[in-house]
Amino acid sequence: MAWTKEEEDLLWENLEKIENREVTFGQVAEKIGKIPATVYSRYRKLGGERVREKKLEYALYKNEELEIVGTISEIAKHRGVKEDTIFFYGSSSNKKRNKKGTILVKLSGQGDLNAL
Repeated sequence: MAWTKEEEDLLWENLEKIENREVTFGQVAEKIGKIPATVYSRYRKLGGERVREKKLEYALYKNEELEIVGTISEIAKHRGVKEDTIFFYGSSSNKKRNKKGTILVKLSGQGDLNAL
């Protein structure tokens, strides 16, 4: 069954609480009137945690030199790759394999650098 605007808005309103583990998919599902698996599926379809991550700013370094600062979308466009590739550059597995290669760092609101 299709999601109504009100149902989707309620999911968006609870997105941060879900990601911070303040509420469960079951609790949100009960409010919306759907089963938890349906709410989880919609959450994943909307990008889950990556929805908010895409709006944040990141610094992309190559060989320890700053290449670009921007959102995930902007960096992907600059590089000519998929957004998933950019997310991979911030993963722990990439950092373990690629000590001086291409690394993605999330920029915090205070100007500090925080590794993903």
